[in-house]
Amino acid sequence: MVGRGMGLLKQTGRLKCGVIVRTLAQHHIPGSSSRFRVKITGDARAMLNLGCGTRTHCSWNNVDFSIYARLKRYPTLSRLMHGVGLLSAERYERLQEIDPDIVAWDLRRGIPFENEVFDAVYHSHLLEHLDRRYAPLFLGECLRVLKKGGVLRVVVPTLRFA
Repeated sequence: MVGRGMGLLKQTGRLKCGVIVRTLAQHHIPGSSSRFRVKITGDARAMLNLGCGTRTHCSWNNVDFSIYARLKRYPTLSRLMHGVGLLSAERYERLQEIDPDIVAWDLRRGIPFENEVFDAVYHSHLLEHLDRRYAPLFLGECLRVLKKGGVLRVVVPTLRFA
């Protein structure tokens, strides 16, 4: 089923991970602060992976603020750091596997996308790292970017092993 806003789609013609990735056409909503294009999967869904670390999928919109997300934008610097021993072979290899379109963003500033854009919002082992008073605000942000009828999946550690 195609959701609202799908009329804004345009195909970029880029092929990633064996699927055609589409992005929302440049569409400005007054008062919005989105600076990032939204990737759409081959089956016309927009999926968001928050606090992804190195676990990205190239047809999803991946957002993280780790050193990996920031280094991915500077391949020459990461290659140099690896060459002089500041970045281990394991970490350098992990960096190469990250979605090249990862958004390096501090989620304490909110989620940098328009309202009701995503069919699914996912975050795993992120919520417990936020200050308790910011958790309700963050979850509100997740709901803000989620389309009506969309899926919010939150994974947190179990108290059984705490």
